[in-house]
Amino acid sequence: MGGRRAGSLGKLVGTGGDVAGAKRDFSRAVSREDPEAIAGASARVIASSTEGLHALAYGLKLTQFISDQASQLKRLGPKNRDERIRRAWAEIKQRDGITTPREIDNAVVSAANEALTKKKRGPR
Repeated sequence: MGGRRAGSLGKLVGTGGDVAGAKRDFSRAVSREDPEAIAGASARVIASSTEGLHALAYGLKLTQFISDQASQLKRLGPKNRDERIRRAWAEIKQRDGITTPREIDNAVVSAANEALTKKKRGPR
């Protein structure tokens, strides 16, 4: 499997509780390169992780900015779009008193950026 190097899964979802088993299942699914198992294990990791659920909630905080700015952001190059999203996320964090590790910040910004660049598919 290709792609950029990801941050530590432990830093994204934390440790403790049922997270350890879910992370182990995720790692096994990735090593088998099984997309269905990866999707299922990913959902279990997020569902068993307070930090993972927080990351989803943080991403939702950006939805208003993304929907308001979508047409402008889509016209920007990747670097400028990333900077604008990162700046908006920093403002939201400051306004709401949110403290997050860099890995969560990167995941939130990356997800917002990816949502903007995905092409919509028609009905199958």
